[in-house]
Amino acid sequence: MIINSVICMGANAFRVYLISRFMKVFFRTEEIPGRKIILAYGLFYAVNTFLYLTLRTAFINIACNLVGIFLLTLLYPAQIRMKLFVTVIICALSMACDVMVVRIFVNYQDGEMFNQVYQVIIVLLFFVCEIIVEKALAYREKQEDIHNVFLLIVPICSIFMLRYMTKDSSDMDSDAVIAAISVLVMNFCVFYLYHLSIKAFSAKYENIMLKQNLKAYMNQLELISQTEGKVKSLRHDMRHHINELQILAKKNNIAGIKKYLASMQEYLKTPDEIIESGDVEIDSLLNYMLAQARKEQISVRTEVRLSDVSQHSFDINIILGNLLENAIEAARQAEEKKLSVNIKEEKGILKIHVENSYSGTLRQKGTKLLTTKKDSNLHGLGLGNVENIVQKYYGTMKIEKKDRLFSVQILLYLG
Repeated sequence: MIINSVICMGANAFRVYLISRFMKVFFRTEEIPGRKIILAYGLFYAVNTFLYLTLRTAFINIACNLVGIFLLTLLYPAQIRMKLFVTVIICALSMACDVMVVRIFVNYQDGEMFNQVYQVIIVLLFFVCEIIVEKALAYREKQEDIHNVFLLIVPICSIFMLRYMTKDSSDMDSDAVIAAISVLVMNFCVFYLYHLSIKAFSAKYENIMLKQNLKAYMNQLELISQTEGKVKSLRHDMRHHINELQILAKKNNIAGIKKYLASMQEYLKTPDEIIESGDVEIDSLLNYMLAQARKEQISVRTEVRLSDVSQHSFDINIILGNLLENAIEAARQAEEKKLSVNIKEEKGILKIHVENSYSGTLRQKGTKLLTTKKDSNLHGLGLGNVENIVQKYYGTMKIEKKDRLFSVQILLYLG
C-alpha cells in the first residue's frame, strides 16, 4: 500500500509537469511570475493526489481534474473559450490514456487502488500525447521541424518495458517498483534536458545575432561620423564654394558648375557606405556585411529598394545575416570572388536575391545544404531560422547553382 502510494505520487507529479507543458503549447507564459506558477501547480498537485489516495473514486477524480485544470488556465492571458478548449483537450487525453490502460490491463473496480505501475504506464502514454500535440502545433506554426518527434522513442520504450515486467503478475514486486520509479525519473530527465538544450542553443544563437547587430550598428555609427565630419568641413568652406560657383555662373559656364557640384557630391560620399535605403536596421546590417565582403577582396554588386518595412526589420535581418554570411564564406574560397545582392519591396511583397561565386563544392544531404564551418550545429540553427521566417510570411525560397554561381531567391508576403 505504501509503495503504491509512493509510485502514485511520483506518477502524478510527472503528470502535473506534463499539464504545465500542455499549457505552454497553447498559452503565452512569459509574463507570469515563476513563483505564482509553482504555487498554483503545487496546490493542484497536492489536492489532486490527496483526493485520489483517499477517495479513489473515478467521478471525483474526473471532477477534480476538470476544475483544477480550468483554474490553472486562468493564470494565462487568453479568451475564456480558449481556456475551456484547452481544459477539455487535456482532460480528454488524460482520460483516454487512463481508460485505455485500465481496460486492457487492469481488472479495476471503483474505490480500489490498482497496481500503480500501470499508473506509470498511463502517465507515459499521456507523455506521448503531449509530445505529439506539441510537435504538431509547432510544425503547423512553422516553429520547429517535425523530425523532433524522436522523443517519442523514450516513453514508448518505457511503456513496453514496464508492461513486459508486469505481464505475468498483477502483484507489486521489487523489480517493478524500481523499474517504475526509474522510468519516471529517466523520462522526466530526458524531456527536461531536451528543452534545456533547445533553450541553450537558441540563447547562444540569439547572442551571436546580437553581437552581429551590435557590430553592424557600430559600423553604421562610424559611417555617420565620417559623413558628419565631411559635412562640417564642407560647411566651414561653404563661402569659398559659393564664390567659386558664382564665378562660374557669371561666365555662364554650366558645364563647369555641374562638374564642381559633382565634385562636392563625391566629396560627401563615404567610401564604406554602400546601402542607403532609409531603413536604419537593414542598412546597418547590409553595410557591415558588405564591408566584410570587401575586406575579403570580393567584388560586390548591390541594388536595394525598400519602402517602410521597419516592423519586419528583425526578421529580414535574420534572413540577410545568414544568407550573406554563407555567401561571403563561399565567395571567399572561390577563385573568382563575386557577390550580388538584390532586394526589392513593392506593394507588400519583398524579393531577396543573393548570388555568389563558390569553389564548385557543396556539402549536401538530400535537399538540405550543409555548412563547412566548424560550428555546424549553430549554423544549422541559423539556416533553420531562415526557413521558419520564410514559412512565417507564407513565402518561398528557391536555391539554384550553375556555372559556379550559387543563388538564393526568397519571396516574402509582408502584408
